[in-house]
Amino acid sequence: MSRTGDWKGVESRGMVVERDSNGIALRMTGTNADITERKLAETTLRASENQLRLVIDSVPAMIAYFDVERRYRFVNKRYAEFYGYAPEALIGKEGREVIGDQVYQNYIKYFDQVMAGSPAWYQRKVMQKNGDFGYIDAALIPHVSDNGQVIGAYFMARDVTKSVEAEERIRYMARHDTLTDLLNRREFEQRLMHVLRDSKQDDCELIYLNVDQLKIVNDSCGHAAGDELLRQVAAVLRNCIVADDLLARLGSDEFGVLHKRSSVDSTQVLAERLRQTTQALRFAWQESSFPVSISSCSVLPDGKTVGELSPMGPAAVPPETAH
Repeated sequence: MSRTGDWKGVESRGMVVERDSNGIALRMTGTNADITERKLAETTLRASENQLRLVIDSVPAMIAYFDVERRYRFVNKRYAEFYGYAPEALIGKEGREVIGDQVYQNYIKYFDQVMAGSPAWYQRKVMQKNGDFGYIDAALIPHVSDNGQVIGAYFMARDVTKSVEAEERIRYMARHDTLTDLLNRREFEQRLMHVLRDSKQDDCELIYLNVDQLKIVNDSCGHAAGDELLRQVAAVLRNCIVADDLLARLGSDEFGVLHKRSSVDSTQVLAERLRQTTQALRFAWQESSFPVSISSCSVLPDGKTVGELSPMGPAAVPPETAH
């Protein structure tokens, strides 16, 4: 404390200039320096750093800084939380230690690009510490010194997991029937065209299936019962096909299978298995019970649409071959 009553910051330095024969200090000299202004500057700097940290931690973005060895030198709270760490736990770690070596390999080209002096932008699927996957939109910006040398990289990213997942759900819903979760007619037609372009025409065959009892169930028990019948039939059909086959709901009571033939009679074998398995199903609704059966016929695809290849069209097999 000074004579005016103010507290001062003092830095004291001293040294022994004379000792007795036993090594005990007899005389010392030293200096006291007023470091009040320096301490005030350090306090102000810490306050500024804390304020900056508070601002950066409040930004709705993931922010980090890497040195030329690709080690973390700074991360904000949102970045650390995304990967399941405390911010201080990441400092000094290499990127591969946090996101895993396999995933890190996908980022090497971006780091190489930035260390060469060019920024990089990308969207990536990343694994979080808890094992869940997320998506980020990211930018890596080179930190260039006054002499033009790249000495690090600034990283900023947005967690876009929710928006990407929402887009994926929308795309899924556009391709699938909401009642049965099978492919819908439009997606089935598109995939049919792709298959026909990539395969020989006689490698594949279409099987059309109609649920015979749907109208009876709808009239007797209502459409909720009819919907449940369709869901149960879809589940049975799904269990009958193999990975190379495509199964879709094409209309109210109509299903379609694009079968990749493994033998001359594999389509007939599959159609019979679908018929027998469905026939084994007994549909119960409240106090009512109904037998279940399907009618089927097969056609050779010839580049036409699914509608043009309907079972009632000229390309269909003769009625006597249908089940």
